[in-house]
Amino acid sequence: MFVFGDINLHLDNISASVSSRFLQILQDFDMVQLGKGLTHDAGHTLDVFITQNCFSAQVKVSMDLPVTSDHSSVCATAVFFDNSATTNLSSVRRNWSSFDIDSFKSALVSSKLVVEPPDTCDQFFMLYNSTLKTLLDDVVPLKQPTANRQRRRAPWHNAECRTNKAKT
Repeated sequence: MFVFGDINLHLDNISASVSSRFLQILQDFDMVQLGKGLTHDAGHTLDVFITQNCFSAQVKVSMDLPVTSDHSSVCATAVFFDNSATTNLSSVRRNWSSFDIDSFKSALVSSKLVVEPPDTCDQFFMLYNSTLKTLLDDVVPLKQPTANRQRRRAPWHNAECRTNKAKT
């Protein structure tokens, strides 16, 4: 996400309460103001180029002196690398629409879980898990879809973004 333009706040004056609150909001949302320096001919930073912190290394911002306006022009160049264009998505699923509840009930009633239940709680839950998995695999087996879908990765979602996402 990029936010840019004239925000009419004197960001160079951090003692101003409005400016300090605005900068705190940017920090709270892990955003950063990349344009540094004075952008108005009266000597204040009014024009901004804001982005998420994880993009900041990929964006170069320059501020040119005011020429035809009382504001500087803010120029930005963003470079994104398509380091892995696609990701194969493979999945395994059960076809629940073919689930036969009567077969499942019949198999469950005759299983060791019901016929010879274990004595301890730990043994019971271990047998419970293995019995249900086995019964489900028999009645509604896991299948891998024939076609693998491919999803394009967003070029901006780089290693730094993934690391920051993992922290939250």
